Amino acid sequence: VAKLNSDGDALVFGTYLQIADTTSPNYLLRGLDVSAAGKVAVTGMSGINSGFPETNPVAGQSCTVAGNDNSDGFVALFGTSGTLEFASCLAGSIRNGPSPEALRGVAIGSNGDLYVVGLSSMTDFPVVNPIQGAKPVANQRIMTVSQIDPDTSTLVFSTYFGPTAEDLPPGSGSFMGLFPADIEVDSAGNIVVIGTVNSMSYPTLNATQVNLSVPQNTAQFR
Repeated sequence: VAKLNSDGDALVFGTYLQIADTTSPNYLLRGLDVSAAGKVAVTGMSGINSGFPETNPVAGQSCTVAGNDNSDGFVALFGTSGTLEFASCLAGSIRNGPSPEALRGVAIGSNGDLYVVGLSSMTDFPVVNPIQGAKPVANQRIMTVSQIDPDTSTLVFSTYFGPTAEDLPPGSGSFMGLFPADIEVDSAGNIVVIGTVNSMSYPTLNATQVNLSVPQNTAQFR
């Protein structure tokens, strides 16, 4: 993770972020955002024996990957000069579907909270005031949307969100039902997420296009 000055001719800070050892292939940075004040947030997935530098993590969360899982989603926040202020995994441990778990996008709200979007196959992903309180479809990954207060390491809001029926087209592959890409939050705190979906039961409201027009198989979807 690196931050350049406004002229681009000097390094404000630059750091490694240890997120896996060589025993696991799952270690990726996926999302980044910068606040108006210059703080930097990043998300991704950490693998087995990650050595991830947990810093004031969310209560009940650990970056020690458990059971038959092989990755966890993580989010980290750096101060303006590069100090690691907050770093936590956000994941479940009871697997029901394909792995991995990951956080793919992050936005820093005007209130300083971190808003993250990811995907999970776990039935016990932490939820708070959820829209979907339980994983709605078995044996598939589902999108997760969460809000974290990094000052208190508190999970403010967290939910599953995605298709509500097992209606993937033949040959599509269970892991291709939904793939979140990014997240943003407006000045009023409303959360916007984007991604790709291959299901007829994704929840819509006031929709320009109510239904998926042509469900795709795995190769076309990818």
